[in-house]
Amino acid sequence: MSAPANGHKPQEEVHFRTCTVCEAMCGLEIRHAGGEVRSIRGDEQDEFSRGHICPEGNALQDVHAGPDRIRHPLRRTADGWERVDWDEALDDIAARLIAIQREHGRDAVGVYVGNPTVHHLGPMLMLGPLLAALRTRNRYSATSLDQLPHMLAAVKLFGHGLPVVMEQERTLIWRRVCQGGRLKFRRELVAETV
Repeated sequence: MSAPANGHKPQEEVHFRTCTVCEAMCGLEIRHAGGEVRSIRGDEQDEFSRGHICPEGNALQDVHAGPDRIRHPLRRTADGWERVDWDEALDDIAARLIAIQREHGRDAVGVYVGNPTVHHLGPMLMLGPLLAALRTRNRYSATSLDQLPHMLAAVKLFGHGLPVVMEQERTLIWRRVCQGGRLKFRRELVAETV
């Protein structure tokens, strides 16, 4: 990034945001100047994350400045990629979806909704109308890809689908229960330890 024409360095600013990569929604402290992100750290004042963030939160800086980041709609042509405006891109996508469903049926289109889509207001508001218009049964999400096994294990262990976070001191007890023993033994052990 080049220095401003007036010779002054851009003044650093700090913004506090929420990371939307996963359900943890960690607080972020973002330092930037002149359109350049200088650092991303955990927000120590955030009530939930208390200054901690994972590598994905820290890597948002690389995603933001990445040379391969797509910043506007593109259409593939015989010669490569060409930039198109939003109206043209959305009209083209809509026409193709309609054609695919007319030729192959409504369920020929699949929809994936997951992180971080579900943590942004825009997609949350527009997802319902989009799904209603598509009327496909092929819907996938972060839940269908990686949470259903956790829920099944919770049903088998606890009788309900809400995953339970266990305290460290009880983890070894639960691990032993999961590796062996009958259901009756599991219920007795749950009653004794919880």
